[in-house]
Amino acid sequence: MFVKQKAILIAVFLAAFMFVSFVNSGNADFEIETMEPSYGGYEDRSGWLYHRAYVQTSEPYTYIYWYVNNKFVASTFASDNVTTDAYFTPSGYPGSHNGTTYTIKAKAWSIPDANGNVQTNTDSYDVVVYRTFHIVRLTDSYSTNGYDDGSGAYCQPLIETSEPYSSIDWEFDGVQRTTLGDGIKTVDSSNFFGPLSGTDVKGKKYTITATAKIPTGDGEFSATDSYTFIVYKPKVISGYKQPDVWEKPNVTGVYGYVQLSRHYHDGSNIVVDGYVYASNPTDNVACEAKSWFRQSEYDAALVPTGWEKQDPPIGVRNPATLMGPGEFYYDSGSSAISYPVKGGVIGKDQTIILNAHVHLQVTGNGVTDVWHELNHQWTHWFTYKDNASYEGGQ
Repeated sequence: MFVKQKAILIAVFLAAFMFVSFVNSGNADFEIETMEPSYGGYEDRSGWLYHRAYVQTSEPYTYIYWYVNNKFVASTFASDNVTTDAYFTPSGYPGSHNGTTYTIKAKAWSIPDANGNVQTNTDSYDVVVYRTFHIVRLTDSYSTNGYDDGSGAYCQPLIETSEPYSSIDWEFDGVQRTTLGDGIKTVDSSNFFGPLSGTDVKGKKYTITATAKIPTGDGEFSATDSYTFIVYKPKVISGYKQPDVWEKPNVTGVYGYVQLSRHYHDGSNIVVDGYVYASNPTDNVACEAKSWFRQSEYDAALVPTGWEKQDPPIGVRNPATLMGPGEFYYDSGSSAISYPVKGGVIGKDQTIILNAHVHLQVTGNGVTDVWHELNHQWTHWFTYKDNASYEGGQ
């Protein structure tokens, strides 16, 4: 009996304590008195929602839940039983050409009253965000260049717009066509253009232009962009070496392939891009293969200027790779032999003459077979028209 009475007394005491603790909360009329932009306004033309929402409650709150378009995105917590204001900064919400409306909503929770009851109150306002319709990116689906190995190259442009397009007008090397939108798509890569011919390893430039359109309240709005697609025509030396009765009665029997894929200006340097390949179809001839890549500068009379780079460097031991019967060998070019253009750009009155040397040699059957260009076959004259930034074509 004594225990039961003691428990009743403790319960009465706790209830009285809770009443004293919360009686001053005064939350019978708890509400959001003010909800407005702290900065950013109700109309935003910055392209993305650039905004800060402000809330002030009539009494201290414990939580404020924040929503954008009725989706919960954040909360603010106050534990001091004093705070009545709060701020919220939404981010990552884009506008549109005709305006996109975002509803920013706050739901405030009061401090519990003496009976543990909590009141809530909700308020909201709209912000309209404008963003000029534009092309986000225009590039090639796979790369920024192609190779013409004899049958031409194909271009597959990829376009992305800031919001769904109604149509896209394409213009490419004299070809014009239109892609229609569906009110949902912002990305299109369904077009192929080609075959496109290359001229040499320095590359032939083609310009792809796209004009994307959307309907507006008073007509149509369009955005136009373009990019350059470069087609390279590789140079190749390949085949089996043939025996010569008088000078070279024996050969390795190996198939060799040497390719200069590109010799071009990348924006700062003149770069050699190539590779070598060898395969040993013999049944019993073990061979050793090695290769190197070199770039050398010449003057107008094709006399060396003294600038030369090789990979591996000249004088450095270049170990051979064993290539047994039925095996193959492969090696590719290196940026270590890039030619640095002074100032990064070839001047209008400047000519740079460079030879790209891609070398493969195979030793076996008592002889050495070599595949590489001779007599300046791969020497090229570079002018301002070969600059990566040049848009005037070849």
